[in-house]
Amino acid sequence: MGLVTDDFCPYNADTRQQKLEHARRLITDRPHLWLGPFPISERDLLLTRSPNVSFLEYDRSCYAAKLCHYYNFQKYEDDAPLQTTSWDFRNDFTCKQMVAEAGGEVVGFPGITRNPNYNWYHAKIDVKFSIPTASVMSSEYNVPWGILTTLATNARIFRGPVQETCRHGWDAMILYDCVASTEGPLRDCERIASRKWDILLMKMCNDYQFPFIVVAIRDSGPVHEAQNHVDGRN
Repeated sequence: MGLVTDDFCPYNADTRQQKLEHARRLITDRPHLWLGPFPISERDLLLTRSPNVSFLEYDRSCYAAKLCHYYNFQKYEDDAPLQTTSWDFRNDFTCKQMVAEAGGEVVGFPGITRNPNYNWYHAKIDVKFSIPTASVMSSEYNVPWGILTTLATNARIFRGPVQETCRHGWDAMILYDCVASTEGPLRDCERIASRKWDILLMKMCNDYQFPFIVVAIRDSGPVHEAQNHVDGRN
């Protein structure tokens, strides 16, 4: 991870929207601050450069909400309840550790290791968002909110660069091939539910109840029937 100067710190921006835009420009222009010596992929670069979509507010109403999971010992229990862990500030480290244990890529965080003997045989990350009122009223979209979800194995989380005057690090999370969750009304919105989505989230502030905010989203292709199993246990 690299060291950045005050002029690159997103928290020096005046408004929340400016912070989001500043953070996205920084990871686009200087990805080595998160990825270290590894080059940014074309897919990730396209995500960071993707234009805003009209079904997101790009503010606190669009965030990583929770991690849903089953323990390995529940694998053969048909009636085992789905466990949920809220991805709030208090559980941030715990959720990162769980993603690593479930097979996701978590890089740069002391104390977090990728355990080959995963504790979770099924884990998914839910991203909740509100659709702007103007888009709903114009009938562009027919639902007011939704949840996009993907398996933890489709997640990459990178520790943010060091900045001495910033109170909080701005870690980055990339989620690939998110689909509409069966929880909430999003499956009724064909324009969104028929597609898969790559999502870039960044940790904007430890003061937020849910610290990872959506910064960018990109269409990653059509959903095939076999890919609609994320909410299940298969």
